[in-house]
Amino acid sequence: MTLDLLILGCGFTGRELIKRAHARSWRVGATSRRPEVRQHIDNEGAVPFDWCAGSPLPCDAERIIVLFPPSGLDSRQV
Repeated sequence: MTLDLLILGCGFTGRELIKRAHARSWRVGATSRRPEVRQHIDNEGAVPFDWCAGSPLPCDAERIIVLFPPSGLDSRQV
């Protein structure tokens, strides 16, 4: 699956970006480790992913926005 936008670490800002991306008719995915946030992502019409920073990306994307705090990771891992 290839998306137009993948948001890594989706919270308040990520959910706003989902709305803006949908206005452009982009296919969007977003990650969160929290089930309740993944439910919000799904309700917004994006594909939710359970993903931990440093792991391989859950899908291919044309654009990636990183919104999680990179604590403990080096730039290659991020």
